[in-house]
Amino acid sequence: MSSRILIVDDSATYREFLRAELEQEGCTVTAARNADEAVAALAGGGLDCVILDLVMPGTSGTQLCERFDRFRRQRGLFFQIVILTSQDDEEQLMISLNAGADDFVGKAQEMDVLKTRLMALLRRKYFVEDHLMR
Repeated sequence: MSSRILIVDDSATYREFLRAELEQEGCTVTAARNADEAVAALAGGGLDCVILDLVMPGTSGTQLCERFDRFRRQRGLFFQIVILTSQDDEEQLMISLNAGADDFVGKAQEMDVLKTRLMALLRRKYFVEDHLMR
């Protein structure tokens, strides 16, 4: 099954790097450069995971995370939210998780760390969905 991932990052270079890495893993990737594009992609539905940059112009990643968490709870959706940031400290970790993120990964981590954590979240998502659908 091809996981559907939304990447939200204002850096075109990093968005394309992430897209290439995740497509190599068999994921279908949509990319957004800001909150408006991200919300439009989310409204399209069918996402398994959203990867959000914490620091973006305009709406912050934390604000967007809160909005996405509200969106999925109101609609009974079970997509995962991962914060991916260069601000990799305990305070940002706690703020992000309290805002509704399911995981928090520093951009300084090896790409394999992000991929492994992402695949673990997706396994849990699919497991829960399979058991809810029975």
